[in-house]
Amino acid sequence: MTAAFGHAAVFAAVALLYAMIVGEHDTWRGAPAIAIGAFVSWLVLAGSRLDVPVWLTLIAGFVTIALSTLLVVLATVMVSMGRFDGWLAFSMAMNVLPFALLGGGTVAAIVSLVYGLALRRFAAKP
Repeated sequence: MTAAFGHAAVFAAVALLYAMIVGEHDTWRGAPAIAIGAFVSWLVLAGSRLDVPVWLTLIAGFVTIALSTLLVVLATVMVSMGRFDGWLAFSMAMNVLPFALLGGGTVAAIVSLVYGLALRRFAAKP
C-alpha cells in the first residue's frame, strides 16, 4: 500500500513540476487526477509487492495516464452537463486517449519505470 502512495506522490510531483515549467496559470489542475490514476494503477497491477517486474512498471505508467485521462474527461462532462453521462464521457475519452497515451503515456512509463527500479534497489529487505 505504501508503494502505491509513493507512486501517486511521484506522479503528482512530476505533474506539478511539469505545470510549473510549462507555465500554466493553474498548476494544481492535473495533479489530483494523475495522483489518483497512479495510486489505482500501482495498487491494481503491483499490489503491495516491492519487487515488481520491470514490464509491469511500464504498463503501470500507461494505465496511470489512461485512468487520469478518464477521470478528467468524466469530471469535465459532469461539470458541463450537470449530470453523469457515462456514455458521453467514455466516447470523449476514447477520442482523446490515443493522443494522451502517445506522449504522456511514454513519459509516464519512464517515470514509473524509474520509480519501480528505485523501489527495487532501495526497499528494505526482510
